[in-house]
Amino acid sequence: MPFFSRLTRRLPLALLASTVVALAGAGVASAATYTVNTTTDSTLCSSSSCSLRGAVIAADAAGGSSTINVPAGLYKLTIASTGTDPTTGDLDINNNASVTIDGAGSGATTLSGDSINRLFSVEAGASLTLSGMTLRQGDPSSESPGDEYGGAIWTDGGLTTTGDVVFRDNTAPSGEYGGAIYADTGSTVSLTGATFENNSAYYGGAILDDSNNLMSISKSSFTSSSTGDYEGGAIEGYGDAGLNVDSSTFTANNADYGGAIYWDSSEPVTVTHTTFNGNGDGEYGGAIYDADSSSMTFDYDSFIDNTTLYYGGAIEMDSTSSTYTLDHDLFKGNSADDDVGGAIAWFAGTLSSSDSTYQDNNTYDGGAIYGDAGNSLTLINDTMSHNTALDAEGGALYVDATTPASLINDTITDNVAYPGDGGGIYGTADLTTSGYSGIGTPGIENTVIADNNGGDCDAVFTAPFDLGHNIDSDGSCFSTSTQSSDKPNTEPGLGNPADNGGPLVGNQTDGSAVVIPTDAETSASPTVNAGTNTNCPSTDERGVTRPQGGICDIGAFELAAAKLKVKKTAPKSALVHTSFTYKIKVSNSGPGYSTSTTLVDKLPSSETRKDVIANPGGTCSHSGRTVTCKLGDLRSGGSATVKIVVSAKKTGKIKNTAKATNAEGSSASGHATTKVGSTKAARAKKKKKKTAPAFTG
Repeated sequence: MPFFSRLTRRLPLALLASTVVALAGAGVASAATYTVNTTTDSTLCSSSSCSLRGAVIAADAAGGSSTINVPAGLYKLTIASTGTDPTTGDLDINNNASVTIDGAGSGATTLSGDSINRLFSVEAGASLTLSGMTLRQGDPSSESPGDEYGGAIWTDGGLTTTGDVVFRDNTAPSGEYGGAIYADTGSTVSLTGATFENNSAYYGGAILDDSNNLMSISKSSFTSSSTGDYEGGAIEGYGDAGLNVDSSTFTANNADYGGAIYWDSSEPVTVTHTTFNGNGDGEYGGAIYDADSSSMTFDYDSFIDNTTLYYGGAIEMDSTSSTYTLDHDLFKGNSADDDVGGAIAWFAGTLSSSDSTYQDNNTYDGGAIYGDAGNSLTLINDTMSHNTALDAEGGALYVDATTPASLINDTITDNVAYPGDGGGIYGTADLTTSGYSGIGTPGIENTVIADNNGGDCDAVFTAPFDLGHNIDSDGSCFSTSTQSSDKPNTEPGLGNPADNGGPLVGNQTDGSAVVIPTDAETSASPTVNAGTNTNCPSTDERGVTRPQGGICDIGAFELAAAKLKVKKTAPKSALVHTSFTYKIKVSNSGPGYSTSTTLVDKLPSSETRKDVIANPGGTCSHSGRTVTCKLGDLRSGGSATVKIVVSAKKTGKIKNTAKATNAEGSSASGHATTKVGSTKAARAKKKKKKTAPAFTG
């Protein structure tokens, strides 16, 4: 895609001199601070009338650092551009000025291009910092040909948002770049607390980065940005641009290539604690398409319900020089409707995935991952469950080239493919140790491949790739003739994917983060203490220390004790036939997840139950004097609370004990004692109290 260098705008200083009112003594500027007091679009800035355009022109003329305060209101740029004249079109930040513009909040201060103007241009050597405003209806169509990029902002210099800045309904004209922002060569962009909604362009629906620098995006969101049929629904990167994204959200963005992000730069991309939800509806890379990165790293991210027509429901990896690293990520419900890679289509570079879950993804071949790169593949502590290859090949994993690989402590269960075509893995003959250059030891070890519809594997793993201590449920993956430590035709006894504890993935700042689901073992599972410690990772997928029982478990889940504690409190004293409350707190001190946590309290015969209240997530029932509360699953450090309201039938000391248990075999009790007195005695005691006689002297 050709890019053209923009002619540098040159500010006519004589024009500035004729349009800027002298501010000295006027009460408008103090320490290079300007306060806008009119919504009218004019070139004036005086004590009686200072427009936004006038304040920017004044700040440019002053040079150095300036702050412009913009109160609540709608500020329209109604003067169409006539070229590089700063009194028309967008607001120019130039003359090496460093300008900060502070609004009264995105819901109060709105800057509008009125669908005829871009809002800002930042020249080389200058910088613009924004906060507390909405930028909308920017459209640079009135600019000169070749100058029509960046619906809201074109920057050749520095651009920063520090919080609460909304870019809404901005557009670059047909065939152009950067619906909200275009970052030209040499620019630097840092966005914190920015919101992008319904921006559009042919390339880079919200942002097109053609700089030579690292773009940083934090605590920001991109929603419903679009390129129609082109590239980078939210962000597109070119040239030598790099990208860091943290704690952000991409929702319902759309493009043919890369529904959220299209990357054609040789520089690296790092994404952490970020949510990609419902992007796509194009053809390649529902959330992300990578054409040329040197590396892409994803850590604690979630990809949910992204979709594409052909390759990579969540990500298409197509850079031959890239290293793709996926750690602590969730890929759920993604789809490539008509071709390959329900979650990931991997065509180039090396791929390493650890401590990640692939669940409910679907396509024709490779329900979770389709691999045709021929480079090293590493899967460690990964769960692949309930993925579907639509009656084709590789319900979870499809490998279509001689691929050096390492699969250690993975769980691959309940996936679907055509009978005989590997509901778990297709292409076992194409997985090899030859030429391996990835992480860990090449081969398959400590791995569960079981209960997959269409067969666990399309062929039995052979030596030297089979390193032993593996389980399958139908004998299609492993054979004791290859490794005596393997357990073919063995049911692993695992649950369905669920919140069994572990870190949150996705954007925690906006509440979209979720816990990575895992397939939990029971204490009776043949996976427990059945692996080998040789290549076993130091923790399981959730971060639980391995081994727990001296020997690592097989699969991504390590069974760990979940030690319960019960604390019961009650009033020290109460009156007969008068209600009082027991408060019972059940805590899990870990290190594992407490599943099927149950509390039982058998009330003494001298008590009558009045009410039972469990905190959200718990349910209680009663039979006679016995109260039973199902408290569900408690993560390590988690707790649940139950309140039981009772009354005593007679006086005396009453001791009440409650007991908690869980599926991990832990149990704990707590008790409280209350002294119950009679109402008659209480009245008598009150009657005996007399007021002391007044001192008469």
